[in-house]
Amino acid sequence: MDSADFPEADGFKKLNSQVKGIVRSSEFKRDIVRYLQTLETNPNNIHSAEDIIEFTKSFPAEEYPERDIGKFLWTQAEGVDIDSDKYKEMFKQEQFFGGEGGILGAMEKYNLDVLVIPADQDIGNDLAAKMGFPAISMPLGFWPEGTPVQLENKKPNLVKVAPGMP
Repeated sequence: MDSADFPEADGFKKLNSQVKGIVRSSEFKRDIVRYLQTLETNPNNIHSAEDIIEFTKSFPAEEYPERDIGKFLWTQAEGVDIDSDKYKEMFKQEQFFGGEGGILGAMEKYNLDVLVIPADQDIGNDLAAKMGFPAISMPLGFWPEGTPVQLENKKPNLVKVAPGMP
């Protein structure tokens, strides 16, 4: 198997998470409103990302603040709107990194029909998602028998590592 690096992977990795999140958050903010409008019933009267934030904070079963609302708060950041210049600029960058600077660039450069990327390499999944490309994630191994069970730090009821776990 030959290596087929994404042409501009280093440039993509240098973008900070706030910049990478502008497109995703802007589109979520728009799309959640569209989705909520399609509900036949809406007993909690939720119509926007703002409503989701307030509901999550006030409804005990949501376990706020232990289960935070960080992803929803991104929708409230400055410039997070599909009509903003910041969104339009970042959308163009994402098209470049997902296209000629990423997956399409690697496929064209190396004349590939498919890319196989280890599941722990998030860049492949990030770039595929940005372009709407199909992706299959497969673990490349399992934790051996006798591995001590480790729990997640932020969500202690979730297992992070255990014997036989991918």
